[in-house]
Amino acid sequence: EKYGWQVRLAWSYQSEALFDEITGSAAEDIYRDARELLDLKVSYQFNDQIRFFVSGRNLTDSPDLTFRNQDTFFIAENPGFETYGREYRFGVTWALQ
Repeated sequence: EKYGWQVRLAWSYQSEALFDEITGSAAEDIYRDARELLDLKVSYQFNDQIRFFVSGRNLTDSPDLTFRNQDTFFIAENPGFETYGREYRFGVTWALQ
């Protein structure tokens, strides 16, 4: 943060984990695959009231993959392979004084 600019970069990692459908057999349980996400936000404070910003989420376009414990491939049913893509936003915030 300097001269009115603010830059934030965030990387997150989620390891493989049990996701859903805890059953009597571990082979039928559904797991979520490991996933990495990268987010970025840049903003500029124009004056005491106005800030401009641009942000991006999931810049690495990481898919959300789930699978059954017994499978060596990702299941194609819900849950399965879901892609949310990258997300970009831009805008202005205005603070009343």
